[in-house]
Amino acid sequence: MSEKKTANQDIAIVGMSIFSPAGDSVEEFWQGISEGKDFITDAPSDVIDPYHFEGTPNGVDRFYCKRGGFSNAFKVDPLRYGILPVAANGIEPDQLISMAGAEQALADAGVFEKNIPLKKGSIIIGKGNFSGVVPLRSLEIIRMARQFTSILKTTLPELKDEDLEKVKEAYQSKQGRYQADMAIGTMPNLVASLVANKFDLQGPAYTVDAACASGIVAINHSMELLRSGECDIAVAGGMHSAHSAMFWGAFDMLGAMSRKQKIAPFSEDADGLLVGQGGGFVVLKTLKKAEEDGDKIYAVIKESAICSDGAGTHVTVTSVEGQVRVLEKAWEKAGMNPEELGYIEAHGTATVVGDKTEIKTLKTFFGDNTHNKAYVGSVKSNIGHAMPAAGMIGVIKAALALYHKKNTTNFTLRKSIT
Repeated sequence: MSEKKTANQDIAIVGMSIFSPAGDSVEEFWQGISEGKDFITDAPSDVIDPYHFEGTPNGVDRFYCKRGGFSNAFKVDPLRYGILPVAANGIEPDQLISMAGAEQALADAGVFEKNIPLKKGSIIIGKGNFSGVVPLRSLEIIRMARQFTSILKTTLPELKDEDLEKVKEAYQSKQGRYQADMAIGTMPNLVASLVANKFDLQGPAYTVDAACASGIVAINHSMELLRSGECDIAVAGGMHSAHSAMFWGAFDMLGAMSRKQKIAPFSEDADGLLVGQGGGFVVLKTLKKAEEDGDKIYAVIKESAICSDGAGTHVTVTSVEGQVRVLEKAWEKAGMNPEELGYIEAHGTATVVGDKTEIKTLKTFFGDNTHNKAYVGSVKSNIGHAMPAAGMIGVIKAALALYHKKNTTNFTLRKSIT
């Protein structure tokens, strides 16, 4: 076991914000999660067209699962960020929510109240690079309209060119306004830069896409910036607000979603995940600086580690060996004894293979060496799988559990994992 880390290498969470099916404030979220409420609902019609849930599921455009975790109440005033409402309709929701989420987390950290400069501040956001609702709309306006009229001309050659042009214009008009002031809103990789621009964060600003680990990787990168001294304050985020039939259909074809329409991590009855929507931001400082500044400290992060499976079974199937390797790396770097374990906020997707692998990982690494019973939980049981934001929301849940000194759990490690 390596030597204990010094206090200035520990990282403190000094501010947080969240939007989720459980609530769009840290207080709402914690109340709902700590009470063990279920926030799974049917997919709203303005998110996914009910057409896709009608008739017989066929894995292409008729889906067998219509339930998930949705957070549509989170509204952002675009004028607050210098964006005209007419232009905001063409901006990807991730961008607006990220600006509001980063601002709320910074406010929670006392940055604005104390007039703390952010010139040595960074912003790293974990999010997927799949197409959201706005890029898909622009694709339909630019490309699909032309393809649509081309098919009409081939199948109905008697139609005149002027009639086809009217059809194209009508199709484009139905998709909504699309002008030059909306172009930036279609680019998912600019979201961190937009946040940096609004709050004068002059340190690194970028997005990372590491699938379900995206939010955790954003924290990992932020920790390194703080420890190196390159930054003295860091904002890390995880974001997944966009749902589309195309995104939903991919998981339908894979058969990854629950046919029982229920997400039950680590349960014998679990048969798949439910897709969730959400995001969260944390403000980080070194523990030493947080204490010097008199900050509120939600929790302390000792270490973080990143590994991949390498040449595993399949890119979508994680291996026990890879998961054990990352646990060994993190605990070794932290200089901590696995017997000190008290709680695990697990990935817990409720897929048969995923849960089985994770349980075997925990048994392999921790075994029966925990001095006290270690509790295991997964926020996905409340709000679904928030994809690139899942890890960040899990960190926020765990930090709040520490801050409020209250456990929220599914079961205990020593007695219930077999």
